[in-house]
Amino acid sequence: MATELVLLSDVPLTEEVHHRAYKRLGMTGQMLEWLDGRVFTLHDETGQHLLTVHAPVVIHDAREAVAALKDPPGAFGLWSEIMVPFENTETGRAVAEALAVEVGGLIRERV
Repeated sequence: MATELVLLSDVPLTEEVHHRAYKRLGMTGQMLEWLDGRVFTLHDETGQHLLTVHAPVVIHDAREAVAALKDPPGAFGLWSEIMVPFENTETGRAVAEALAVEVGGLIRERV
């Protein structure tokens, strides 16, 4: 089963952020854009799928989203859905956490 995560931040993910996160982990790979930028897939250097990231949604009132999260923070501006495939849970989770560090955000699990 895939792991459902949420990236909470005030900065959207970009290809540059993706490359910095990979560098932080000592790895390389690529980010592919789908559906006019509404969905991105992140892959390692062998082409293995690590994450699917949906374009961020602006959260005007954090109370709207709090019920859907484990351990929600008090405030955040952007909500980005992330799916980690079951075959790459450990690496995918590490990449998600590195992305969060690069944008000053937090990773939280969906309820």
